[in-house]
Amino acid sequence: MDARILRRSWRNPPPHDPVPNTNELVTPPHPSDEKEWTSRKRTYCAQALILFNAYGIPLSFGPYLEYYYNTMYPHTPLWQLSLIPAVQVFLLFSMGPVGRWLYDHRVYRTSIFFATLLGSACLAVAGSNCRQFWQALIAQGVGLGVSLGILLAIGRLSLSSHYKNNFPLASMISASAGFVGALVYTAVGYGCLRVNKIMLLSWLNAAITLATLLVALGLVRRSKRYTLPAGPPTPILSIFRNTSSSLFLVGFFCVFFSLFAWPVHIVLFLSNGPGHIWPETATIILMATFGIAIFFAAYAANPYSRRSFGPVNTFIAASLLGGLCPLSPAWMPFSEVVSGYSVAYGTVLGAVLALHVKVISVFCSGDGKVFVDMPTQVSRVMSLAGLVAAVGIVAMSALATAGEQGLAWAWTVSGLVMFVGGLLVGVARWLRCRGFYVAI
Repeated sequence: MDARILRRSWRNPPPHDPVPNTNELVTPPHPSDEKEWTSRKRTYCAQALILFNAYGIPLSFGPYLEYYYNTMYPHTPLWQLSLIPAVQVFLLFSMGPVGRWLYDHRVYRTSIFFATLLGSACLAVAGSNCRQFWQALIAQGVGLGVSLGILLAIGRLSLSSHYKNNFPLASMISASAGFVGALVYTAVGYGCLRVNKIMLLSWLNAAITLATLLVALGLVRRSKRYTLPAGPPTPILSIFRNTSSSLFLVGFFCVFFSLFAWPVHIVLFLSNGPGHIWPETATIILMATFGIAIFFAAYAANPYSRRSFGPVNTFIAASLLGGLCPLSPAWMPFSEVVSGYSVAYGTVLGAVLALHVKVISVFCSGDGKVFVDMPTQVSRVMSLAGLVAAVGIVAMSALATAGEQGLAWAWTVSGLVMFVGGLLVGVARWLRCRGFYVAI
């Protein structure tokens, strides 16, 4: 407002103050606002239950891999067994376009229902009826991966509709629930596999999945106020729009190459490695990793930490730490050493899985001149990241059985690749913002 207008108003005040309308002060909110707020809270809880399964099931595959390799499929090479979690992780992150199509055609609740039935059925038959490796690959790899990928995509889109389609913000909400699910599923596996009750384990996991996802189905609602913005198709190569974005993507893929190596292989590698750690002890170490990840995922996504330190800075620090964590256990695979580094790796898992979509939005968003559909942009990057993560899981299994020192070199290569990825993301961040003490 012009300063002259302010002075004129001050010198010539109105003859009397208007009487305040007391009716406006006591008018209750519009019923549609209350309904919208209730729908947001319900969808918030539904997203937590979806992440409980979408992140929890793939992260808890470690006890399964140890049991399959040593007991159920003893004559199957490790790299073939690792195809099960690899395919599952790839489909988890690459079903974004399918989930977007189902969401846009208003069949998202029906899709959640059938994805719930598919995932529960795959878990039920995984241990009870899969007597051959290819059957487990179809059930736990393909079927379960498709189910969890659709659920993850639809859950994020539904929740983002309540936050004005702020897709990166919705991806950080309830991220810690995924590690709660990983802890629960791993604990159930610990209790059943130690007494060789694979069939009981399969039915318990199926019951947990069915119960939690049916509750999520009853809670999830999309907002009718905000629809996804319409615009021209975003060019596929727009994710490589400049040097910083290209460097970031290379570093981001390196981080995901090694990210799932620890939770998938740690139980098997510790029990079959030179340290001769019991599978039960290795499973407890893995559960400790998930316990730390629960708290650090909530901290990394907290508004205070995002404003004070920045999601990109947190992602870089976590990636560098994740690259250092496997180096000492690779050559000193003893329970005391591994336990300490598992706590540190819990912070890495929590930060990376909570912030990865937010970090993508920083480097691969538009410059204001070209329309960018952020869910589509994220699904493109995460499809490639899921493929790279699957390759990393299989490559680590193949390298671990390549020779006498294969296990140590597998951990070493995994750590070095993640560390290089963190450095590349750091360089991309420096090219985008030269200020060292800027929270970005």
